[in-house]
Amino acid sequence: MPTTEVSSSMKLPVLKRLPRKKPAWKESNFANQYEGQYFSLTAYATADWYDLNQLKQRLTSLSKPFQLVHISDLIENVLCIQIHRDGTKKSEAFIFDDGAVIFWNVKHDDEKIILKEVTKTFV
Repeated sequence: MPTTEVSSSMKLPVLKRLPRKKPAWKESNFANQYEGQYFSLTAYATADWYDLNQLKQRLTSLSKPFQLVHISDLIENVLCIQIHRDGTKKSEAFIFDDGAVIFWNVKHDDEKIILKEVTKTFV
């Protein structure tokens, strides 16, 4: 029975892989940073649904730093609240009719105030 031998001189060529550039974090990346401070995002799911009309009435009675903002005529299932405090950071809260509340750059004390009003409506 014939045997086949593989010569050790038969080697496949070695292909060198080019190193890939890793994404570098840039201090000037404004999508992730705002005036030296990073954006904060907090999300809560506190109910199965919200009655946005009832919430809108309750939230308009809150103090001056909270302002309801109209987003679009096409979007009816979300409330947007801008929070104006002394400082330059833009803070917003979004309340969705499916029971979610999203806070964008909102201080913890302001989160508590809004969550208290939201959960007071449905408890």
